Amino acid sequence: MKYRSCAEWPPGHVVGAERENVTTDTHDTESQAKAVCKLLEREGFSGERCHFPVKTWVEKDEGK
Repeated sequence: MKYRSCAEWPPGHVVGAERENVTTDTHDTESQAKAVCKLLEREGFSGERCHFPVKTWVEKDEGK
């Protein structure tokens, strides 16, 4: 089973995302996905420490 790290961003920050204002990335383990969420919370979008997510979460990737 794979896991997805998800981040919701302030309106207008993310263009072309699958879900409006939400970015996702797929990982092999739940711990990897959680680590990415923590990194986004600490470092922000692209690690620039300028734009931070409203919230982050991990979900199972059901292969959709």
